Amino acid sequence: MNLLKKSIFFILFLFVFAYGFDKILLFGLSRTNAAEWGRWNKLICGMEGADVLIMGSSRAVYHYNCRIMDSITGLKFYNIGLNSHIINYQLPLLKTYIKYNGTPRNVLLNVDISFLWIQKEIPGIEYYLNVLKEEDVYNNLSKYKPEIYCYKMIPLYGFIFTRIPIMYALNSIYNSTNINNDPLKGFEPVVKEFNDDFETFIKDKQNGYTVDFTEE
Repeated sequence: MNLLKKSIFFILFLFVFAYGFDKILLFGLSRTNAAEWGRWNKLICGMEGADVLIMGSSRAVYHYNCRIMDSITGLKFYNIGLNSHIINYQLPLLKTYIKYNGTPRNVLLNVDISFLWIQKEIPGIEYYLNVLKEEDVYNNLSKYKPEIYCYKMIPLYGFIFTRIPIMYALNSIYNSTNINNDPLKGFEPVVKEFNDDFETFIKDKQNGYTVDFTEE
């Protein structure tokens, strides 16, 4: 009987510890400005309302300098593009933005060939751990990965089965940044040089280029 009680108390202790540690780690991720966690955090913490909201995948993130567009048009732009997030992941992002920031006057959606596929594999599930509480985000992810329930409900599951270093989440608690301090307004500049890829593409596709958008 004593062994049974000890086993029960030990199991309860493990559960409470896992639950509490999970909450601490998620709190750390909610305080970081890094990578896609930071982009979600800025959106959820609230930002200055945008006249024009820029959305899309990495081409949106790296191609639209909001400060330049602000100065030219006199409007307020903000970039909430997410790397690798193509068309079937955009609506939950927009709904979450509206929930915390209000409805933008206009939405500029960057569209290219690679953006129009239906992507069933979740792009970087580790970057969603701190936003699974958002109903629109969770419902969309569950269509492509039903076991996303485990990531949301089982303590530490997401940290064990993704690539997030636990020490990174802990470090974010003590070295957090000001999430709302975003002078580039979501734009992430990258210095690259042009090469001959485009000319090579034109040469190889002289007879045209066909894209099949049929979903498998």
